[in-house]
Amino acid sequence: MHIGRQRLMQTSTKIYTNTLSFKSQQGSVLTISLFLLLVLTIIGASALNNTIMDEKMAANLQNNVIAFQAAESTKGRTLIDTAQTDDILLQAIQSDNNNDPAPTTTYILQGNIVNNGEVVYRGMSNIFGSTANIGDPNRKVGYRMDITSNGAVINTNASAQTLQGTVKGPYPFAIQ
Repeated sequence: MHIGRQRLMQTSTKIYTNTLSFKSQQGSVLTISLFLLLVLTIIGASALNNTIMDEKMAANLQNNVIAFQAAESTKGRTLIDTAQTDDILLQAIQSDNNNDPAPTTTYILQGNIVNNGEVVYRGMSNIFGSTANIGDPNRKVGYRMDITSNGAVINTNASAQTLQGTVKGPYPFAIQ
């Protein structure tokens, strides 16, 4: 038994001597907690940066959609104005004959949205698929025009442009 007791004491002594002493552990909790705090701060700053970038992208997308809708609205309004009166088309024909810039109509929808429409005369055209020849008296002829509309949101880089070709006619007046 004496030998067994001696081995037990040696074993317990080894266990005690292999563990770190209390003095060598002082300050390690502070160092570990500061390191974890630094890691969490970096993760939080990265998440905040991603959130700010996402917010900027969403605002930019919204401004681009508003600019596109403003351009579409101007195109529709210009088409209606052209259908209701011949003044815009006559101005476009006159500016084409004189090599002047095309007539432009500017609308301001809201305080920060500007849009404009431009009508450019493109010549004569058969109406709605009419295949009659130029000399045929049954030929239905219209005036081709392109409507270009622009929309922009002020103080941003958001802008949009649309283009639509259309034919209007026949007309009671002739092109000079």
